[in-house]
Amino acid sequence: RSPRAAAANLRRGPPPKAGRVPGSLSNSVGTMSGHSHQDWGEVTLSKSVRTTGANRSQAVTAAQRSGNLTIERKATGGDNRSAHQGPVSAAAARRLEESSEEFKHERVDRGLAQALQQARLAKKMTQKQLATAVNERQPVIAQYENGSAIPNPQIISKLERALGTRLPRGGAKKKAAAAAPAK
Repeated sequence: RSPRAAAANLRRGPPPKAGRVPGSLSNSVGTMSGHSHQDWGEVTLSKSVRTTGANRSQAVTAAQRSGNLTIERKATGGDNRSAHQGPVSAAAARRLEESSEEFKHERVDRGLAQALQQARLAKKMTQKQLATAVNERQPVIAQYENGSAIPNPQIISKLERALGTRLPRGGAKKKAAAAAPAK
């Protein structure tokens, strides 16, 4: 080494030890001879230990006693119910039982069912062929023909187009009768 380099080293301090010198980028870059700039320290990898069963309950109990853990109960108590849905009171159940309203779905009018069947037979189509023509399943056509289907205006319109006829819609009579005042 030259005397100038030796003087520069004295001003900087002793040479850095092997490995990285924390907080000193110039020292770690300045000593890149060989592998001295690499950290060859031992690294140990291990799996975290999971507590199971009795160990978990003991750990929870210990954490509660030390005050590091608080447990909050769910409003529904683990049931699959809304928090706003309380138990049904006896008064509410009685009111429901005493209500005289009938809750039944409106079914296809018998006139519509017969007209649909007659129009289909006039076209010499099977229920399956008609269902394919209107992009529905065969059981839907069967329900419309036997009067057990819940009427859907879109399906009725598709049936009218496929059969080339106008089908009676029975809903107008029922609505007019419901709107008329009772004497």
